[in-house]
Amino acid sequence: MADILTLFTLMAMMATPILAVTDGECTLPFYKYGDDCLYFSVRDNGTRMSWSQAREACKLIGGDLAHNFSVDTLLKDDDFFSRVVGRSSPWVGASNHMAQGVFTWLDSNRVVLGPWYERHPNSNPGVTNCVWLKYSTFNELIRKGFGVSDCESLTQFMCQK
Repeated sequence: MADILTLFTLMAMMATPILAVTDGECTLPFYKYGDDCLYFSVRDNGTRMSWSQAREACKLIGGDLAHNFSVDTLLKDDDFFSRVVGRSSPWVGASNHMAQGVFTWLDSNRVVLGPWYERHPNSNPGVTNCVWLKYSTFNELIRKGFGVSDCESLTQFMCQK
């Protein structure tokens, strides 16, 4: 019941009038970033969901978990990343659903090559892990990249249209 309530709460928060897509612009609640239309749940009170709940929430607003976005461009933009993503670790559209220990993107069987936040992830046998994106600073050292957690963990998410 709590899962359904969370999903309806998210839908209510995102009930923004949808504008027509024109001249390559994005419809609300998506924002233009480079060539991509992205939505970060952290912008809406930091709603936290499991990976599958986040994927359904993205679909409800006309997208999917981010899976074909300009990762390199986003990771190089420290100002944008620190302001928008901040200390959250939003889900993106990749997991090891296809094969244990191999992380692939939703839109294809392309393997997630990184960059990894700390080191290449190790999967727990029998546990489905999903991919998140992280950015942090400590004593002016910037660390950023992909990481993995159990798909049932609750965190923010990043959608793409």
